[in-house]
Amino acid sequence: MDEGSIVSIQTITEAVDPQWEIGLLMAFAVGFIVYRLLTHIVERPRVSQPHTSAIDRHFRNVFAIMDEPRRQSLVSYYMQKYECGREQAMRHAIDDRERDQRRYS
Repeated sequence: MDEGSIVSIQTITEAVDPQWEIGLLMAFAVGFIVYRLLTHIVERPRVSQPHTSAIDRHFRNVFAIMDEPRRQSLVSYYMQKYECGREQAMRHAIDDRERDQRRYS
């Protein structure tokens, strides 16, 4: 009886088609390649975005109600007023805005 069960096990393992294993490996390989391509495409726009400094992000948050041309005009005004660079002008604009808020609160 033990021999019969061994023979039946061998018969079952021999009956399995090895092509499904190859198909499964191919499916994993194709899935991995598609996954890598999609992650590359999704990450690509983030890399191409210009680097914004912390002061630039803070300036955009403080003056979020303004449209972009108005914000640029404000930066230009402070650059001329204080004869300084772009980031320093943004700091002056933020400081003036905070000073006004404290004054009228």
